[in-house]
Amino acid sequence: MTGSGEVIMEEPRPGQACREEEAGGESSGEAVQRDDASASGYVRVSKTTVRSTVATIVLLCVLVLATNVENFSFLKKEQEREGKDVVESLETEKHVSLLFEGRRTTQQGQPSPGGGGAARVGGGKGAKKKKRAKKEKGANLLPGEPDPEDLERCAPAFAAVRETSLRVGNVPAVPRPFPHLVLDDVFPSDYYQLMLDNVIDTRRASEDLFTRRSAVKPRYTLILRPNVTEYSRGDEDDIKKKVEFWRCHYLAYGSAEFTAALLRPFRSIVERRYNGKVKYNAKKFYQAMSLVQDRTEYFITPHTDVYTKFVTNLFYLSSESDAESLRTSGTLIMEPVGSTGRKRKKKKKRAARGRSLQGLPPRGEITTLESFDSSKVYLENQGVVYKFKQMEFRPNRLVAFAPCDSSWHSVPLQKLKKGVFRNTVQGFVSFDGRVPEKESCVPKNLS
Repeated sequence: MTGSGEVIMEEPRPGQACREEEAGGESSGEAVQRDDASASGYVRVSKTTVRSTVATIVLLCVLVLATNVENFSFLKKEQEREGKDVVESLETEKHVSLLFEGRRTTQQGQPSPGGGGAARVGGGKGAKKKKRAKKEKGANLLPGEPDPEDLERCAPAFAAVRETSLRVGNVPAVPRPFPHLVLDDVFPSDYYQLMLDNVIDTRRASEDLFTRRSAVKPRYTLILRPNVTEYSRGDEDDIKKKVEFWRCHYLAYGSAEFTAALLRPFRSIVERRYNGKVKYNAKKFYQAMSLVQDRTEYFITPHTDVYTKFVTNLFYLSSESDAESLRTSGTLIMEPVGSTGRKRKKKKKRAARGRSLQGLPPRGEITTLESFDSSKVYLENQGVVYKFKQMEFRPNRLVAFAPCDSSWHSVPLQKLKKGVFRNTVQGFVSFDGRVPEKESCVPKNLS
């Protein structure tokens, strides 16, 4: 527009109109796209926003991971500390807390399944129901401290257990082929004579007192427990007195003091079984104990013992007059050396060939459980060849070992003279709580 009021129209520069049209087209297109996006529920987000969000998520993940690692490290240190605590507690001579207090047992004197007795990690409703059932029946309690009347009545046993504990607790275990020990004169001589005098002839005992293992295996077992005398009510007076003696033996040798002594030689493998795997409490180790009588034709095939046992202890009871005939009745400590690759049914047929097995000793150097020859060094059972060493059945001897994943042992077929029996007191140290699987018999750094 000029001063005279005229309007002068400027012609657009070349290309200007096109750019304006394109700009206008873009604006209208964007409006349409925004309307479409709003209608469909999608929102366009810039790349900067996406990168910022991803970075925030990654940072949060890193923080959470770092926190978990710190917590895991703390828990692992706590477990390692507890592992050291249990070993230190086992090394303490006056470790009275090893004996669980007020532990419930079944009417047979065994740990109550519902009470957390030696059981796998976990549990279930069935265990809780059993615990309630035992409580309703008024199961026996094993006190942490012996009754004053028992201390007086069982004076010989309580006097002997201190000496026995010192002997057992100071003997180092032999590490190969698995942790074990052999100790002679384990009981004081006067107390051992009392044990022999109170051995019970199972042929005269009532059926309620001893339990036979099976129809084919003549092993008779009397489970020792605080109320064991209740099971001898139908027996003769002399047997009742003997049962009372074994009750006293159980109260003394099932004590915290002796349990700690049995664990002490095997403290390294006890620590390895628990350390860093599961929490435990040293107060809850306990013993299950039995008086056992094996007759002729009894045998046990090679096995390693169940994982719930931490220490297996076998006390040999034999008079001097029967010592020689029982000498080759002892437990076999075994180590697998190879396999014949043969099935049991073909055993006799192939053995007749008398050929040497590849990588194994000749057949003439191998014995069996059925036709046991103590002069041999190798034994074959079920196609597996073991190198063995027999723990001779000597009077007043203890054979103990810590069950592990290759703690193979067995008992050869018993061929006893008439009137001679294989008498033992057998005990197993177990744990009242969660029990991990068996460990390697030898530490990995030594295997």
